[in-house]
Amino acid sequence: FRYCVNPKKVREEIFTEFNAQIQKIVNANIKISHLDTEKHMHTFPFIYKITLQIAEKYDIHAVRFPYERMTFAALHNPSQCVKTFIMNVFAPFNIRLLKKSGKNSPDSLYGIFLSKKFTVTNLQKLFIKLPPGIHELSCHPGYEPEVIKNYIDRYRTQELETLTDARIQDSLKKQGIVLSTFLDIN
Repeated sequence: FRYCVNPKKVREEIFTEFNAQIQKIVNANIKISHLDTEKHMHTFPFIYKITLQIAEKYDIHAVRFPYERMTFAALHNPSQCVKTFIMNVFAPFNIRLLKKSGKNSPDSLYGIFLSKKFTVTNLQKLFIKLPPGIHELSCHPGYEPEVIKNYIDRYRTQELETLTDARIQDSLKKQGIVLSTFLDIN
């Protein structure tokens, strides 16, 4: 709503905040592999444009392209449908911005529809369907903290257990999938 009322001020505030965050990382001498945003907020083209500007300013060569194709199977995770619908609406605008910027990104993004359904079986099904190319798997593996226990922590632990399951390593080998990072994208 604030963007509709005063787009220039909102863009300036977002740029200032993004810039401050990246500057803090640069000051700590941490190599930045890519840029993306929490909850894929850079799906909105005006934020994607700012993200690309920050990437240019700091010579960051890759930016996540926030787009997971909507499929029939995606309907099995309705909590993610709105987010992905918005990504699909704005994808044509964002792909033009990405190409114009000269920044790199994987060919596709997967994992949004696996949210809360991140299991060995579902990941194996994804691996079988992957077309040739470079693909990003969006996930948030982690440990459940002792002091704070909420629904997010439970899923982070599930994702960690899934990713470290020996069957996943076997599936990767069987499908000929090579793991890499954003730093490997040219």
